[in-house]
Amino acid sequence: MCGICGIALANADACINPDDLRQMTTLLQHRGPDSEGFHLDSAIGLGVRRLSIIDLETGDQPITNESGQIVLVCNGEIYNAKELRQDLRALGHHFRTKSDVEVIVHLYEERGAKCLSELRGMFAFAIWDEPNRTVLLARDRIGIKPLYYSLDRSGSLYFASELKSIVMPNLCERNLDLAAFQDCCSFGFVIGEKTFFKEIRKLLPGHYLTYQNGSLTLAEYWEVDFPSRGEGFEHRTPREWEEGLLDLLQESVKLHLRSDVEVGCLLSAGLDSTVIAALATQTAPGPRLAFSLSFENPDYDEISSSRILSDFPEYQLSSCRVECRDRHFEHLPRELWYQEDPGPAGNWITTSILAKEASQHVKTVLCGEGSDEIFGGYRWFHLCRLLQPFQNLPRPAANLLRFGSILGRSRPWLRSLRQAVGPIDLKRYSYLLGLGHHEMEQVYSTDLKKAILSEQLAPSELPRPEGFESWAPFLQLQYYEMKTRLPNYIIQRLDRASMSHSLEVRVPFLDHRVLEYCCKIPPSLKMSLFLREKAVLRNACARIIPAEIANRRKRGLEAPVNEWFSMPLPDFARCLLSEKQITEKGYFDSGRVEEILQLQRSGQKVHGFILLRVLLIQMWDEIFLRNRDWTSF
Repeated sequence: MCGICGIALANADACINPDDLRQMTTLLQHRGPDSEGFHLDSAIGLGVRRLSIIDLETGDQPITNESGQIVLVCNGEIYNAKELRQDLRALGHHFRTKSDVEVIVHLYEERGAKCLSELRGMFAFAIWDEPNRTVLLARDRIGIKPLYYSLDRSGSLYFASELKSIVMPNLCERNLDLAAFQDCCSFGFVIGEKTFFKEIRKLLPGHYLTYQNGSLTLAEYWEVDFPSRGEGFEHRTPREWEEGLLDLLQESVKLHLRSDVEVGCLLSAGLDSTVIAALATQTAPGPRLAFSLSFENPDYDEISSSRILSDFPEYQLSSCRVECRDRHFEHLPRELWYQEDPGPAGNWITTSILAKEASQHVKTVLCGEGSDEIFGGYRWFHLCRLLQPFQNLPRPAANLLRFGSILGRSRPWLRSLRQAVGPIDLKRYSYLLGLGHHEMEQVYSTDLKKAILSEQLAPSELPRPEGFESWAPFLQLQYYEMKTRLPNYIIQRLDRASMSHSLEVRVPFLDHRVLEYCCKIPPSLKMSLFLREKAVLRNACARIIPAEIANRRKRGLEAPVNEWFSMPLPDFARCLLSEKQITEKGYFDSGRVEEILQLQRSGQKVHGFILLRVLLIQMWDEIFLRNRDWTSF
């Protein structure tokens, strides 16, 4: 696991400033504290910081082919490297290391960018192809590992695992992208390739980028796909679906346990992490460390009142528990520095606390993230199923339900329900999630509203794949989950929080073969007639985990955000939410922010996430636009 970065100048006769490359690399030190490496050759420079997980002795990067003309830096793990290595040796390739990522170099020699289809793992990498004077950037199918890039006015390319590696050395301008700002305020995360900087884009999951002579080309190599209602689903019994799923999960966990260091588990009271931990103990019997999070506030604590897998001696899990306390709100500046994106931060803090504890004992852990997206486990999938009969109403009746007075215009949640009936698009998706699309607009300043109007921003939307309209609504909703919230919030939060403590987190549910299999499973097996979510997973794993956990209803991990804003605020929060600071930055209406803060403090605990987002945007402005050191807060 690593952090990578690089520079490719449009002018092949120009020379890179080595200090720029070194500064970019140093800013990623937390992602790879074990070693650093560079490749510098006139107009091309690659940098890498390494966290040693596989091949501790000879696996340092950059890694080259036999001639030294193909150079690779990679952040991630290739879980099928052992099998690929055997195939490549049979083709005559010679390996100089035992590193898993060396297979990428030789696969690229054989197949060029088509090599991506053979990789099984999580990765973001850069290849310098010296004979063709080409840079190839690629990101894994799901977006587990991050990669950002920027093209300056001269056509030179800058890229890195984190935004700060491009921004802080002043390698690009710093202009706020109002479309990304709107996404953050509406959804809690930024949609698509946008970032908070106009000058920096994300490389999308399942995509690669080629750069040659100042020209950049993007291409997609993988996409989520579901069966259409016309095609139907494969004819299998429920038991056959369950057995096929369990076989694939067992294989995925076995591959994810490949490591030259000890692998622990993140463990909650829920189904997903329990399944992964149980499969790990089944695959490699023996004591294994499991890390769990409890809360000082009992309203948010799920492990103190419920038995978790480490409470069952037969699984041989050694439990390490850490507690989230109210005082941890003071960690917010640190977490924003590492997260870089002012989305919903409550779970940044909780995930970071858990990652910090795990990093004191191990370098890598397995976790259960991704299950809710591939099986439809969130509460909004219940709502989608309940509303599905209304999709086939005659148009006049549907319009009456959507826009009429039947549901009562005075109640916000009923208005959201009206909007949730209709074809799945980003707007309907937001209403199903209960995001309150216009909630933040009530605190916008007049100047911000004018700026948004002047830019004539089109609402964000996803490009839909061929056949999308023929998918069942449940599957359409899954698609939006996998393309928006999963990579831009769930995985991004997990990656930044864990890597800020130099901890690698592996996600067996997001192995692409597991995901592709789950896409084929009929919705009726993912959520039963009686709204039992993830039914196929529960049934498949019933014989390997305790019944009380297999049948436990989902309870999401939440942070006590409302409580944080109801208690005395840290100094940095009082300062950034003051009338002076709000007015100076100009994003929000200081009077309205103060009014909401007083309502919160008077006991109306409903505005915490509005205040949190305001606070984060204020702080983001200080750190990333005005260059204030986060440690000064």
